Amino acid sequence: MNFDFEAEIMRWPGNTAFFYCLLPVDAAREITEITQGLRRGFGSVRVDVRCGATQWRTSVFMDKKSDSYLMLLKKEVRKAESLLEGAVAHFEIELVDF
Repeated sequence: MNFDFEAEIMRWPGNTAFFYCLLPVDAAREITEITQGLRRGFGSVRVDVRCGATQWRTSVFMDKKSDSYLMLLKKEVRKAESLLEGAVAHFEIELVDF
């Protein structure tokens, strides 16, 4: 299952070293439905991600406050794609193991 979306790059409150984005709520609901009973630790779901020319594997985690999944963005990814706080980036994700 693939999802294609744009999301704002945000900085984690209280820890300025962590950056993340939130998946669209409609995609999050679909992922929750597909992965029901099959999620990993902390309710995580493994995904393959592409942003620009950069590809990587990570996990997305449910954030009850936003009713969506959040995806942390490594420094290497942010640097390679020039992703700054407040910017909007295009992401493609594919669920792994589903």
